[in-house]
Amino acid sequence: MKPVYLCEEKQYHINDLENILHSVCITTDVSKLVKDMQECHLVCKIESKSDVYKFTCVGITIFNDFVFMVYPKYLKSFETYNKSKQQDEIKFILQAIRRYRKDYSIYKDSEEQITSGEADGILGIILFIIDDYYMNGVYTNYKDIVKVGDPERIDWDRTINDGTPYMIDGFPIYTEYIVHEMKEDNDSLISLIHQIAVSRCMYYLSEWGLDYIFSAEDDLYIEKTFQDCGSFESIIAEISLEQNIQFDSRKMEVLKALQSFIEYEKRHAQKNVSKLNNEYSIFGTNNFDMLWQRACEVAFSDVYKTPIIELYDKGLLDNKPINDSDSISSTVEHPIWTIERKKQRADESLELDCVSIERTHKVDYLAIIDAKYYMIDVDKPSIGAPGVGDIIKQYAYQMAVDKFIKDQASQCFRINNYFVMPSESNKVIKGNASLKFFEKIANVNTIEVRLVPAKDILQCYILNSHLELSYLR
Repeated sequence: MKPVYLCEEKQYHINDLENILHSVCITTDVSKLVKDMQECHLVCKIESKSDVYKFTCVGITIFNDFVFMVYPKYLKSFETYNKSKQQDEIKFILQAIRRYRKDYSIYKDSEEQITSGEADGILGIILFIIDDYYMNGVYTNYKDIVKVGDPERIDWDRTINDGTPYMIDGFPIYTEYIVHEMKEDNDSLISLIHQIAVSRCMYYLSEWGLDYIFSAEDDLYIEKTFQDCGSFESIIAEISLEQNIQFDSRKMEVLKALQSFIEYEKRHAQKNVSKLNNEYSIFGTNNFDMLWQRACEVAFSDVYKTPIIELYDKGLLDNKPINDSDSISSTVEHPIWTIERKKQRADESLELDCVSIERTHKVDYLAIIDAKYYMIDVDKPSIGAPGVGDIIKQYAYQMAVDKFIKDQASQCFRINNYFVMPSESNKVIKGNASLKFFEKIANVNTIEVRLVPAKDILQCYILNSHLELSYLR
């Protein structure tokens, strides 16, 4: 099935979706498809407009054999890219999503479900099976072979009980020794089932046009099918038997994934329409704004919650803290509520996205960075920009770290306050935002706006590498 490319948050009229989807399958009832997806919370209807919808999950959604690839909204020129560049962009975005999902374990609550990928539907199961195969090879067990062999590894119990010695001067002499040997059992039925499953997983990725995007090689195909292993029921029974005798945690996860995959194959083979309808799988996130925030934290080496003693030990600060557990976040004031002389400190306070400290031979820099997932119009900057509340809050962030700065009185920081937003540009686009009367009252700096190449930030996130603050300056 040819993938369908759509833009995150872009508003599509039903007629637009018909044109797009009919290019893949002319017989599709698009109105019904979109309605079904809406019921599964995969597409949002714009209530203020008639028959207008938007997609919010960046990544891949497979629904009733349609493959939707939703790219981030900052890729404004995506539709003009050639096929190869489109695939490379999606592949890159999915690497960042994979890192984000790993960071926050957002598959499901239990670790058991996370590792088998079930929360991703069939795509998650397929990716888990293939990834495990690349890492560990074919599912195998070891069998204990008893044979006559090397006298250095003698099983004396069996040698004495089963062997016939020669008696010389009253001493038994054995000319044959029984030894144990552990050998991989690659010919078992469960190994064959695993190999066929890997081959079928590759088939699905290829059919969905995802083999290149997930870097899946085409050398995993084998000619045998599940029919060579018996009925689907007998295969599932074989997997269940293996689960009962298996105690290796990784192999148990593989078996669970195999069982889920076989059940999916069974539904398709039996054309169980009631269970296939509205079956979907997702590899993506509805929270790309949170991914962007996390990527900025990594790229600019966030120290907001890092113990100050660690910053001191690294030579970033001059003054050693009184309490080793103190962090910049712990120095931020909390609201105090007083009702009829009863005071109480609120649990929550301002929460900064990212604070970064950098020492140079001339100047010490402290950057307060707010990762904003906004799409500013460069020609009309106020369009798509953060609101007044965001600006005032960013000023408040600078005021919030004032106590920490005073505690480091011997150190003169040059403070920069940033809005950092993603762009498809290859260079950093600079600007600023200000409320002059507030700056005068609060003695805070103008907020510096940076539209940065998203690829730079996401690459740092994927590789866990970092950028110097000079990148923003």
